[in-house]
Amino acid sequence: MTGLSKSGLSESGPAEPGLWVQAAGLLTTVQDLGRFGGRRYGISVCGALEGDHLRLASAAVGNPTGAAALELSGGPVRLELLQPTWACWLGQGPSSLESGRPERIADFETTGRGILALAGGIAVPKVQGSRATDLRAGFGGFEGRALRRGDFLRLGPPPPDPVSTLPRWRVAPLKLEGAVRVVRGPEWGLLSLE
Repeated sequence: MTGLSKSGLSESGPAEPGLWVQAAGLLTTVQDLGRFGGRRYGISVCGALEGDHLRLASAAVGNPTGAAALELSGGPVRLELLQPTWACWLGQGPSSLESGRPERIADFETTGRGILALAGGIAVPKVQGSRATDLRAGFGGFEGRALRRGDFLRLGPPPPDPVSTLPRWRVAPLKLEGAVRVVRGPEWGLLSLE
């Protein structure tokens, strides 16, 4: 990486928005909604395992639907941003962000599994119309592979004011009235009927 130091300063001043990977976890990749139309040529769709989570997290930080985000599969992940930016984590496990709530962050830590969207999206080149990582084929995402400690990822330009573009929705409380039919399955013993 020419002209960029660990501090994020280039020879001409502050670098463009980006992040350093301090710890990459078990399997952290760049994903979007995937690449379509190439299966007949042997190109797999790939993309985020939880496409709906990717859409919601992207919308929460003002990104377009197809923006690339990080998909984390557990283990310690630590990211250091060059400058604070809006982020939304939709996942499980301990994290420095509350799941589903967009916040302005300068760093991020988790041992959980989920999607982390950052304002502007992850700015890696598109391959066959997508930024998704295809680990088997070794292309897309960041150099066609899972992230490693020491990797630097650039972020795209953030929306002018992500907060003003946040979707405003409200979910009504769930009310169950009447009978609910239940079928006993193998997990029946794990349920509490209280």
